[in-house]
Amino acid sequence: MFGELIIMIVFLPILTLEGVEGKIFRPMALTMIFALVGSLVLSLTLMPVLASLFLPKRINEKEPWLVRQAHRSLMFFSSSACSSEARQQRFTPAKSCRARGDGALSCGAALVYSGNNSAL
Repeated sequence: MFGELIIMIVFLPILTLEGVEGKIFRPMALTMIFALVGSLVLSLTLMPVLASLFLPKRINEKEPWLVRQAHRSLMFFSSSACSSEARQQRFTPAKSCRARGDGALSCGAALVYSGNNSAL
């Protein structure tokens, strides 16, 4: 919506041109402005109706692939700091370690600083 309005504002100075330039560029500017106004009207009226008709009512929420991989890598790297009972209950290790005070800070510090040896 705002992008369309900004583009229309850009074409307004072209409408003030006089002479040959005005005769050449005024129809182009008017065409662009009318097309953008039509696009704005459709985007505010027709598109919400079509979205309500064709999009599903319920959405299955699922963690993205990258988040699932991050959880798996957290399980792998923090397995030594957390107890086996936390792994058996399939809790996120950081949560179970934090709840018991088992060294979640050392898990996080090991993950963060494991690849930054060149900065020292």
